[in-house]
Amino acid sequence: MERATRRRSRAALRVLGLAAAAAGLVVVAGSGQEQASAAPEWPGWGGPRRNFTSDAVGLADSWPAGGPTRLWSRPLGGGHSSILVDRGRLFTQYRPPDGPEPDAWREEEVVVALDAATGRTLWEHRYPAPLGGLDVPLGVGPHATPLIVGERLFATGTNKQLVALDKATGEVLWSHDLVRDFGAPPHYRIMPRKPGYSCSLLAYGDLIIATAGGPGQAVMAFHQEDGRVAWRSGDFAIAPASPILITVDGREQVVVFASDRVVALDPASGTQLWSHPHPRRLDANISTPVWSDDNLLFLSSAHDGGTRVLEVSGAGVRERWFTMAMRVYYGTAMRIGDLYYGSSGDVGPAFLTAIDAHSGEVAWRDRTFQRSTLLHADGKLIILDEDGMLGLATVSRRGLRVLARAPILTTTAWTVPTLAGTKLYLRDRADIVALELGASRESAP
Repeated sequence: MERATRRRSRAALRVLGLAAAAAGLVVVAGSGQEQASAAPEWPGWGGPRRNFTSDAVGLADSWPAGGPTRLWSRPLGGGHSSILVDRGRLFTQYRPPDGPEPDAWREEEVVVALDAATGRTLWEHRYPAPLGGLDVPLGVGPHATPLIVGERLFATGTNKQLVALDKATGEVLWSHDLVRDFGAPPHYRIMPRKPGYSCSLLAYGDLIIATAGGPGQAVMAFHQEDGRVAWRSGDFAIAPASPILITVDGREQVVVFASDRVVALDPASGTQLWSHPHPRRLDANISTPVWSDDNLLFLSSAHDGGTRVLEVSGAGVRERWFTMAMRVYYGTAMRIGDLYYGSSGDVGPAFLTAIDAHSGEVAWRDRTFQRSTLLHADGKLIILDEDGMLGLATVSRRGLRVLARAPILTTTAWTVPTLAGTKLYLRDRADIVALELGASRESAP
C-alpha cells in the first residue's frame, strides 16, 4: 500500500511539474550536500527556538508613512499557518476559496512551497479536508504551522491529518489520519465551537511529537523516517496549544498545555514527569507557554483562564503566582528581561500588557494596537494586530515606544509574522506579503 501511495505521489508530482512549467513556474529539486549543510532560517512554529525571537540585526528604526518596502504580495487563501523560511523557499498551508463569496471554501487544504524572492508557487500538496462540524466563522483552517527537519517537511491539517513530505518536491513520504488510524476524537473536548486542529508539531531526535487525544494517547510520537508510532502517553484532554521542549536541570521535557492543566513528558519515552492544574471551563488554552532560563514557565489563556507562572526544577513544581490581570487568547507572548509581554483580552478589546515575571504585578497596559501577535528581534518588537496594522516598537518597564506603524494587510490577521534576515513575511486570510525591514544605506551612519 505504501509503495502504491508513493508511485501515485510521484506521478502526481510529474503532472504538477508539467503544469507548473506550462504556467511559467518552477518545481525545485534538491541541491544535495549544500542544501543539507545550512539550518533553516525559520524552521517551524515560533522560529529557531520556538519562542518567537530572531537573531536578525540591521532592522531600520523607522519606516516611511506608507510602511516598509513591499517586495511582493500575492493571493494565498484561508488559514492561520505561519510561514517557514529555508534557503530561498517559503512553506506554509492554506485552504483555497470556493468562489467570490466570503466564507466559501473548498473541501481541501494545501501545503505549499513558494519562491521567497518572488512568491511564485514551486509545488503544492493538496489533501481532502471536509468542513463538516467546523465553525468557519471562527476563521477557517488550517491553523497549525508546518515543520522542517532535515530534508523533510511535516504538516498537520484541520481534521487531524499528519503528513511527511519531501521538502524539495512535495512528494508524500508517509501520512496518518489521527482520527481514522488511531481513534483520536475529531474535536476538542468541551469547546462550544469547533475551530479544528491546531497543534504545530515538535521535533525531538528522530521523532515527531503531536497532541492527538483519546485514551492513553493525549500525546503521540512518530518516527520521522516512516511514521511508525514510537510512543503514546496521557489520558488528559488536549487543547489547541502546541507543545514546547524545555530543559530542567539537564533533563529535557515536553511541556503540553492541555485542557485544564499543564503536563510534562519525557520526550524519548512519553513517561509523565509532572502535572499542574490550570483549571477553566473550556478547552481554549491556545497560546504557547513561555520558558525562560531561570526555570520559570508562563501559561496564559483568556476568559476564565488567567495567567500563572510555575517554577520547575528537578525537585518538583511550585506555583509562583497567578493573576486574572493578563489573559492571552490566541496571540503570542514572550519574556524580555524581567517582564512578560502579551496582548491581553477576551472577545472584546485587548491591551498590550507588560507584567513582572517574578511578582505578577502589571507594569503597564497600552491600547495603541488591537489584539496582536508579537515577534522580537534586534532589540525591537514587531507587532501585527488583527486589523492588519504592522508596528515596530521598543518596550521596557517604562512602557511602549512606537517607532513606526503602517496598515499592511486587509483582512483578519491572526498569524504571527516570520523574519529571515531583514525580510519579513506575513499573511492574513487572503494574501501573503514580503517586506524589507532593513535599514537603507542612505540612512546608515
